[in-house]
Amino acid sequence: MSEPVYSNILVDQFYYPSGEPNFKGFSQRERLNPTFWETTKAQFGFSYDSQYEAIKEDIGYNTLGIFNPIARLFDGADEEQEFDPDFNPFEPELIEGYEEHADYFANTKNIEHFNFKKRVLDENFARRAIIQDSGFFQNLGAAFLDPINLVALPFGGPTVGMARSAVRVGAGTAAIVGAVEATRYPFDPLATPGEVFMSVGSAATFGALLGGVISVPLTRRARMIRDQNNRFVEKEAKLNEEVDFTTYAFEQANLKNSGARNVEDVVPTFYRKTDIDNVKAETNNVKKGIEQREKILSSPQRIKAQAKKVDEPVAETKANIEREVGDLKQRQLELDFSQNSKLFKDSEAVLTGKKEKIVINNKEFDAKTIKTLDDADQLKSDKKHFEVAIPAINKKIREVQLKLDKLEIRQPYRLKDVQDRGFQGKKYGKKLNEDYDPKNKDHQAQAQAYLKQTPYGIEKKQLEDQLEALPLRRTELINREKNTLQEIKFRRQALDKQTEEFNFDSNMYINSPLFKGIFNPIKDLLFDKTATGVAKYNMLNIGFDSGLNLEMHKRGRMLGNSVHQNKAAHKGRIRDFVMNMRNFYLESVGMGKVDTGNLLSMSQIEWQKYYLSARKKMGGGQQLSEEEFYDKILTHYITNTVADSDAENGAIAYMRKHWEKERMEKESLGLIGGETFLKAKLPRLALDIDQKQVAIRELREKLTDPESNLKPQTRAKFQKYIDHYEARIKQLNDEVADITLELENIAKGKTYYGHEKNEPYFPRNYNHVLIRKHRDEFENILIDDLMERPFIIMDKGKTIEKNLSRKEATELAQKASSRILMEEEVNIDQMFVGQGVSKHLRHRILDIPNAKILKFIHRNPIAVYKKYVNTTSGMVEFKKKFGTQKTIDDIQDEIFESAREAGHTVGDAQRHFLQVRYMYDRVVTERLHKNPYSMNNYLVNLARTGAQLSYLGPVIFSTIAEPAISMMNHGVGKYLKTILDASINPAMRRNIKNIEKQGEAIDITLGTSQQRAVNDMSFNTMSDSFLDRAKNGFYILNGLAPVTTVLKRLDGLARTDHFIESAIKWADGKISPFEKEYLLRYNIGLREAKKIKKLYEDGVIEKTPNGLYVGNTDAWADAGEEVLAESFGNSVSSGVLNAVLMGTPADKPKIVDGIVFFRESTMQKAGLGGLFKADPDYPGYVKFDIPLLGLPFQFYSYALAATNKVTAAYTQGALKSRVMAPMIGIGLAYFSQYLRTPSYIWDELEPQDKMLRAFEYSGLAAIYTDLFYESLHTMLSVNDMNITGGFISPKYQDSAIEQGIGLMGAGPSYVTDVYQAINEMVTGDMGKGMGMFLKKTPGFTLPYIRGQVNDWAAALDEKFD
Repeated sequence: MSEPVYSNILVDQFYYPSGEPNFKGFSQRERLNPTFWETTKAQFGFSYDSQYEAIKEDIGYNTLGIFNPIARLFDGADEEQEFDPDFNPFEPELIEGYEEHADYFANTKNIEHFNFKKRVLDENFARRAIIQDSGFFQNLGAAFLDPINLVALPFGGPTVGMARSAVRVGAGTAAIVGAVEATRYPFDPLATPGEVFMSVGSAATFGALLGGVISVPLTRRARMIRDQNNRFVEKEAKLNEEVDFTTYAFEQANLKNSGARNVEDVVPTFYRKTDIDNVKAETNNVKKGIEQREKILSSPQRIKAQAKKVDEPVAETKANIEREVGDLKQRQLELDFSQNSKLFKDSEAVLTGKKEKIVINNKEFDAKTIKTLDDADQLKSDKKHFEVAIPAINKKIREVQLKLDKLEIRQPYRLKDVQDRGFQGKKYGKKLNEDYDPKNKDHQAQAQAYLKQTPYGIEKKQLEDQLEALPLRRTELINREKNTLQEIKFRRQALDKQTEEFNFDSNMYINSPLFKGIFNPIKDLLFDKTATGVAKYNMLNIGFDSGLNLEMHKRGRMLGNSVHQNKAAHKGRIRDFVMNMRNFYLESVGMGKVDTGNLLSMSQIEWQKYYLSARKKMGGGQQLSEEEFYDKILTHYITNTVADSDAENGAIAYMRKHWEKERMEKESLGLIGGETFLKAKLPRLALDIDQKQVAIRELREKLTDPESNLKPQTRAKFQKYIDHYEARIKQLNDEVADITLELENIAKGKTYYGHEKNEPYFPRNYNHVLIRKHRDEFENILIDDLMERPFIIMDKGKTIEKNLSRKEATELAQKASSRILMEEEVNIDQMFVGQGVSKHLRHRILDIPNAKILKFIHRNPIAVYKKYVNTTSGMVEFKKKFGTQKTIDDIQDEIFESAREAGHTVGDAQRHFLQVRYMYDRVVTERLHKNPYSMNNYLVNLARTGAQLSYLGPVIFSTIAEPAISMMNHGVGKYLKTILDASINPAMRRNIKNIEKQGEAIDITLGTSQQRAVNDMSFNTMSDSFLDRAKNGFYILNGLAPVTTVLKRLDGLARTDHFIESAIKWADGKISPFEKEYLLRYNIGLREAKKIKKLYEDGVIEKTPNGLYVGNTDAWADAGEEVLAESFGNSVSSGVLNAVLMGTPADKPKIVDGIVFFRESTMQKAGLGGLFKADPDYPGYVKFDIPLLGLPFQFYSYALAATNKVTAAYTQGALKSRVMAPMIGIGLAYFSQYLRTPSYIWDELEPQDKMLRAFEYSGLAAIYTDLFYESLHTMLSVNDMNITGGFISPKYQDSAIEQGIGLMGAGPSYVTDVYQAINEMVTGDMGKGMGMFLKKTPGFTLPYIRGQVNDWAAALDEKFD
C-alpha cells in the first residue's frame, strides 16, 4: 500500500473517520488510452516542442529579442505584435484554471499573445497526461525511438565489462540529455528542477541499462524506475506544498480576508480558503487514484503486467490494489462528507462573496465578522484539535478492535451456516448445485466468498477497513501535529520572498536623498536594505495611508486598508453620536434638529448652544444648559432611573443602545470581558515559549558543533539571538504569572460583585478637579468598598485570599487616589481585558460600581465618548486586521525570526522593530509619551498653543491654493462640476452627510482643524480644557475650520465619483493602467469594482445630469454590501486626507513628536549605560522623551504631507492632472500671496520673488522651498550673505540671535516675543512694550481685526511714549 501524503494545513478541523465505506454515487471518468504512436509523439513534444514554441513566440512577439531580429534580416518575421496597455492577462475570465501558472502570462502583450501562450500550456498539459496514462512498456518503447538515448553510444562506447560499459554509456546519455534539458527548462512553463533532475537521472539509468545490455532482470528495472518515480513524486509533492503555502500566505497577507475572528472559542468555526482548496484538490487526486487502480483491476492482463512490474505474485498484487481502492474510497467518502456539510458550503459561500451571513453554533455572523484566522490562532486551533482528535482516534481503534474480536468468536457459527445452506439459493461446485464437501478446496473457497457477502461478512469487512484506515489517519494527524510550527514559518517566509512588492514604486526622485532625507518610520524601514518582507508588511498594514504607489500596485495587487485608514469609520461614529445627542437637547428646549444640509452648512459650530447660554445668562429662559442636560441624563443612565421628559428618555435610550453596541464590538474582539480573553491567552503564551526554546536549542547546537567552523562574528550574532530569546521567555513567564493571578481575582470579583451585572456600560474617567477638592470623601467611599470583599494577592509564589483591615484599606485607597490624581494611564495594550463583571477597562484602578462614585467621574457623555472612541479605535482595528490574539509582541517575535532566517543580526532586527513599534504607538495606542501630563509637557503645550493663536490668524490665505491638489487628483473639469453639483443638486447635497459619516469634514466636531497647519501634541484626550476650547474657537474664527470642512466635503464628493467611475470602467474592461493603479492604491480591486457596478445598475448609486456619480453609501448596507460600504468609506476618507493635506503618521519624522532614540550599545560605549537603560518597548534602544525637540517642527504638518502626497506622488505619475492643475495651483497661490502681503511690500517685490513664493505656497515642493528660505535667512543673519547673490529677496531679516530662536520653532519665538514686550514695558518704552504685547495677544492677528489692533498698538506707543 502506498504511503499517505501529508499536508501541513489541517483540512477538516472537526472530522475523524469512521472507516465505514460507502460507495453510493461513485462514478468513473473516462481515462485516456493512448496508442503507441501518441505516446511517442508526446515524448518527442515533451523534449523538444518547448524550445520550438519559444523560438516561434520570439519571432512573432519579440519576447526574447534574439530570433525576431534575425528573422527580420531574412524577411522571415511577421510584424511584431504591439503591446496593448489596456490588456490584463490576470482577468478572472482569462486566467481561470491557470492561476498556478500566472507568472507564465506576466509578459503577455495582448489577447493574441495570451492565446498563443495558453495553447502552448494546454499542449504541455496534454502531453504529460498521455505520458502519465501510457503503460510502462509503452513509454519504454517510445524512449527507444528517441535519438538522444542512442547518440551516447558512439561517445560512451561499449567496453570490456558490462558494468564499465553501463557506466560509460549512462554517463554519456546523462550528459547529452542534461544539455537538452538545459534548453528545455527555461521555455517549458511546466518544467520544475525536480523534473529536470528526474529526466537526467532516468536518462543515465536508461543509457546504463542499454549499454550494459539486459544484465538486470526486467522486473528489477521496473521496480527501480518506479522507486525513482515515487521519490520524484514525493519531492514534487513537497515542492508544490511549499508553493501552495507561499501562495496562500501571501494571499492571506495581501487580501482583506486576513485578520480577526471571534474569541469565544479557540477552535476555528469555519473553513478557510486554503482548506476548501485542499479538500477539492485532494478529492480530485483521490478520484484519479481510484480510477487508475480500477482500470488495472478491470483486466486480468493488466493485473499480471502490474504484478510482473513490481515483482510480486498476481494474487498479492490484486489484493494490494483492492485494499488501496478501499482505502481511497474511504477517503473519498470522508471528503464527500466534508464537502456536503453545511459548514463547508456556508464557508465557501461567504469566502466567495455569494453569501453575506453564516450561522455557527446558533449564532449569526456577517462577512464583516467572519475573518480568516491569524497565524497564532490557527496554530493554537490545530494544536487543540490534535489534542482532541488523536485520543479520539485511539479510542475508536479500541472500540473497533473490540467489535472485531466479538465477531471473530461468531465466525465458526456463521461459516457453518453458509456451508450447510449455501447463500441466496446457491450451493457449491461449478453448477452451484452440489452439497458442501469439507474436503473440496473449491467448496472451501466458495464458502469463504459466501461468508463475505452475508451481513456478518459485510460488517466484519467494514470493521477491518476501519481498523486499517484509522491508524493511517492517526499517523497523518501525528505528523501534522509535529509540523504545526512549520506552517507559520512557511507563511513568514512567503512574505519575505515578496519583500520587493512592499517597496515604493521607485524613480529617480524616490531613490534620491531629497526624498529619503525627509525621514519618517515608513521610509526608514522600506529603504532599509536589510528589512524583511515580514517587517514591511506589518508596518504598511499598521500605518500606510495610500499617499504613494507601492510596487505591488504596479503589479496588480492591493494591500488592504491599514489600521490607520480603518480608524476613519470610528470618527464617523463620533459625528453621529454628537449630532444625535445635540438634537435630543435641542428637542428638550423646543428647537429644531440640526444636520448637514448643504455644502456651506456649519451646523458643527453649535451656535444654538451659545445662543441659549447667552439668553439664559440674560434672564431670558429657565431651560437646562447643554452641560446640565447631559449631566442629568447620564445620572439617570448610570442609576437606571427614568427621566422627566420624552427628549431626556430618548437620549438615554439612544445612549444605552450606542454604548451597548460599543460593548458588543469590544467583547467580540476580546478587548473587554477579560476572563475569556485571558484564558485563551495562556496556551498561546505556552506555545510562544516553546517556539523560543526550540530556537535557542537550534542556535546552541550550531554553537557547540565542532564541525561548524563558525566565524567569530557569526558566533556573536547567534549568542545575541539567544540572549534576546531568553529575555523574551522571562517576559512571557512573568505574563503567565500575572494572568494566573488576575484570573483568580476575576473569579472572586464574580462572587463579590454579582450585584453589578446590571450596571450600564460606561467607561470611567475620573474628574481630577473634584477629587482634589473632596479627596477625603472620595477616599472614604473607596475604603468602604475595599472592605466589603477579600483580595487575592501573591505571597511567596502562592495566591492567598485576604480580608483587608481598615488600615490596609485606607492605605490602598490613598495610593489609588494618588495614582488617579497623577493621571497615570496604563498602556492601551493592557486596558482591554477587564476584571470582574462590571469592570470594562483595566485602567479602572478599583473595581467599584460607577454609581458609587458618580460624583467623581466625568458625566458629559459626548466628551467621554470622544475620548473612548479615540482611545480604543486603534486597538479595535488592529485586532480586526491582525487577529484577536495578535499583539505587538507577536509582531516583534515574527520580525526577529524573519531577520534571523535571513541571516541578519539582532541589531538589524531591533532596528526593523523600532520603526514598526513606533508606528504602532502612533496609530494604535496613540501614547508616545510616558507621562503626557507632566509639567514639562504642559509648558511645551502652552507655548505651542500661544504660537498658534498668535501667528496663525491669517492662515486662511494659505488655503486658497488647496483646491488645486484635489484637481490634481481628480481633474480640473471634474472638480469644477463637483462644486456646481454640490451647490445645486439635491442628491449630491444629501450625500455630504455620508462624507461626514466616513470620518471626514468633521474637524470642528473633533476639534482637529489645527492639525492641518500644526503638528499638535495633544495630551488631554478629553478635549475639554480651556486651551483646547480656545484653539477650536480660534480656528473657527480665523476661517481654517470652516474652509477645511468645505474643502473636505468637495474632495469627498469628487473622490466618490472618481472611484465609482473608475470601478465601472474596470468592471467593463475599459480601465486605463493609471486608473487601475489608482484604485488598487486605495484598495479597490476588480471584485469590489464589479459590486460597485451592480449597485449602479440596481439604482443604488445615482448619476447627476452633469455626469457625476453620487455614492449614496448609506444605502449600500440595505443592498447587502455593508462590508464594501465601510471599506469604500475608509478609502474615501484616506483619499481626502491625501488631498486636503494634514500630516498623517506616515508623513512625520519621530522628532516631530519630541522623541529620539539612541542604541543602547552607543550609550554603553559613551559610558552612560548605567544611567540610561533600553526601553522595554523598544529592545536595544534608549528612548528620550523630550517634547522640546518637537518645537522646531510645529508648523511643518502641511509641508511634510505635501512632500509625499504632492511632490513624490507627482514624480510617480500618481496624479491625474499633472499640467493644468499645478498651473492653477501656482496661480491661486500667487493670488493668496497678493492678499496676505501688504501692498507696500508686494509692490516692491521682484517678479522672481513673487513667483517663488507662489510656487512655495502651491504645495508642489513645499518643504524644499521652506528649507531654502530658512537657509537664506540664516546665512543673512550670520554673515549678511545672500546665498542667491541677491536674485531672491528674503521674507524678513533677523539678528543672529533672533534667527537662532526662530530655528527652535514657533513656540520659543512666541515666548521670546512676549518676554521682549514685557521687558520693554518694565525697562524701556512702556507704550512700545504695551503695543508689542497687544500684537502678541492670542487671537489678535485675525485678518479682520489685525488692522485695528495695529492702530491700537500705535496709539499706545504714542500715548505712553
